[in-house]
Amino acid sequence: MFNLPTNLNRPIRTFMGDAGSTLLGFLLAGLSLKLVQPDALNLDPMIILWLMPIPVFELFSSTARRIAKGIPPTQADNGHFHHRLVAAGLSVRAICALYFTVSVAGCAMAVWSYKAQMPEPILFVGFCMAFGAWMLFVRHAHRLVVALPPWFRRTDPTVGH
Repeated sequence: MFNLPTNLNRPIRTFMGDAGSTLLGFLLAGLSLKLVQPDALNLDPMIILWLMPIPVFELFSSTARRIAKGIPPTQADNGHFHHRLVAAGLSVRAICALYFTVSVAGCAMAVWSYKAQMPEPILFVGFCMAFGAWMLFVRHAHRLVVALPPWFRRTDPTVGH
């Protein structure tokens, strides 16, 4: 809430850091494991992936990228989606709106799939296709930025964030 990119909260900033992001990941994993248990909601595991697409996309992408480079998957780098989108010229506000939109779309897909009792193989193939589309978008974001309104573009290309 404090880090939403608006003019109303500029003096208030928080930084999660490694410990905060590790705790958040642990809580999401724990909640996910609880939701797939038969004594709880007994959700299909694929529904869980659709509920949080950005963190799952980031996990798969970061792990594969680091292994391909021959470095440990737990080593930090600047290859995260956020860094790549900023480098492509998107503003922080645009990235926030994009992440929110993708997350809402993923959650809507999860709810619809749950209500429609969609088979897991179809959900898996759809998730893989969504992941591929996301990776293509991130890879070619620099080409798309020029067509966006100024509000979505970074005003100072020398500033990283």
